[in-house]
Amino acid sequence: MKWVAEMPEAEQIAQTRNANKSITDQFLRGLHTLCDDLRFLLPFANQTVQRKDKPSVRVTERKLPNDSMTLYCHAYGFHPRRIQMKWLKNGTETQAKLEPEEILFNPDGTYQAIVSLNVTSKTQDDYSCLVQHRSLEEDKTVHWGSSQDFAFLKKIKKTPELQVHMGQVANQDWPEAI
Repeated sequence: MKWVAEMPEAEQIAQTRNANKSITDQFLRGLHTLCDDLRFLLPFANQTVQRKDKPSVRVTERKLPNDSMTLYCHAYGFHPRRIQMKWLKNGTETQAKLEPEEILFNPDGTYQAIVSLNVTSKTQDDYSCLVQHRSLEEDKTVHWGSSQDFAFLKKIKKTPELQVHMGQVANQDWPEAI
């Protein structure tokens, strides 16, 4: 192998490398190792590039002492990494420019992200989180509200014993929405 300079500034470097065969041999060994590693990893890379896992989305709240609260939109279990999350107020995108605070890698190869929004605790506005991701056929919108807190209960058969138990655990009456 012979080094060839493509510009005058590199002529000195090419001459030095051509004069020292051990530098050239070391470079070629490294290049062959890199190519072997890439040939081995290429099938795994193709699987990863083609992977599409849909995000699960949940909206929660945290009440603050100063008559305000923070709404959190948590998307998790998605792949690939790129995701867009927006807050909607009464169906219209909020003016705040929100990027996920951090997109975290999960041990199973998926990702999770959170966006938050501060609102007053007495708000009558309807807030929802809009999630856009390559794996979704259409955008996913999750509304904030107390009805979602009990959505999982709709799948459970409602019995008097369960009503009493849930009322005691939650320290409140069974939600009327169910």
